[in-house]
Amino acid sequence: MSTKLPSRRIKNKLGTIFGYVLLAIVLIWFVFPLYWTFATSVKQKGEFFSSPPLLFSRQPTLKNYTEVFEDGSLIYLKNSIIAVTFSSLSAIVLGSLAAYGLARIKPSWSKKYALWVLSLRLFPPIAIILPLFLMMKNLHLIDTYWSLIMVYTMFNLSFAVWILRAFFEDIPSELDESAFLDGCSHLGVFFKIIIPITKTGILTTAIFCSIFSWNEFLFATILTRSITKTFVVHVASYRGSQNLNLGAISALCILGTIPIITLFLLTRRHFIRGITLGAIKD
Repeated sequence: MSTKLPSRRIKNKLGTIFGYVLLAIVLIWFVFPLYWTFATSVKQKGEFFSSPPLLFSRQPTLKNYTEVFEDGSLIYLKNSIIAVTFSSLSAIVLGSLAAYGLARIKPSWSKKYALWVLSLRLFPPIAIILPLFLMMKNLHLIDTYWSLIMVYTMFNLSFAVWILRAFFEDIPSELDESAFLDGCSHLGVFFKIIIPITKTGILTTAIFCSIFSWNEFLFATILTRSITKTFVVHVASYRGSQNLNLGAISALCILGTIPIITLFLLTRRHFIRGITLGAIKD
């Protein structure tokens, strides 16, 4: 017994050390590209292609950020924020109503309908880009916020319905019945009971919808021109005042991550609770 206990302790320590090493490798794998982008954004123009590569500039500069601000790139950042905010709100409002109906009113075809809703999210966007473009053109909505908001809402709606349905199903239906006895309608139960209880899950779903819309490139490229061009499209087509400027492009990438990172930091407690909600069943 005395010889087995030390060997088990050694194995546990080795397993712990291996876990920390693996975690450090994964962390470096994901964080290093962001660090390299930031390091490039503060480099001098002669340091972009230095050999060996510089992990950080010898003389950091903010000229690249100044160039980005002077080029009016913040207008495209505003376009993305507007499109993402209103499309995410629309997807959450419509998706929560549909998800509540599927969670509480369960006809024989509800599961098939839920799978069909999820399949819409898996549909390749390139397959419908042409009819969407023609429809928006006929409605005179090309290069408007409405086209982006409607398309982003359409693609986020299926995801929102699927996720929120799972949250609503975890709420006992006895709460609804008690509210009905007190004279509440279905909408009254939804807004007074269901929404306050599942606000964490709703907020988590809204964050995911915002991330999907913020990173979307195909629809933004086809449906916008110059007035409502999104930030992602602007970064992809950016050249700068002196041809291709890697420092300015890196500065744009850093600026583009700030809204999403800020959103996550402001809602991180609710987000973590939301993604773990329902993970443990009684």
